[in-house]
Amino acid sequence: MKPVKRTGNRLSDRALRDRMQQITGMDRVWAKLACRATVRAIEALLLEGRSVNLWRFGSFRFRFRVGRTQNMSLPSGAGQPRVRRVVTHADKVVVKFKPAASLSRKLRNLKPDQVEHLEMPKKSPIHYTPKTP
Repeated sequence: MKPVKRTGNRLSDRALRDRMQQITGMDRVWAKLACRATVRAIEALLLEGRSVNLWRFGSFRFRFRVGRTQNMSLPSGAGQPRVRRVVTHADKVVVKFKPAASLSRKLRNLKPDQVEHLEMPKKSPIHYTPKTP
């Protein structure tokens, strides 16, 4: 079996299927179908307006975000004064994820040396640079 390829902190769909295959011992095709079916089921439930709770992982819920107006000052060109505009943002629906208590506890207890192998984004608030001996 091929090793899981990582790109930064993201885990790809293929890597998730490979991990499912390792844990359950199922065939590669069945792991692919199970992964896709799970994602499609979550998507369908969210589109129906329902929330989805995954045991020991967390919950997905949708929320309505009220539209707003924003005053913006935009540059107009060389030597010209800035242009003031009012931008309106429409109402929208967003999906929120809330991790389960057990997952939050595990993440909170992580030490920097346990995640050294990950490539943290430079602008991340939890960016950690290991000390060289």
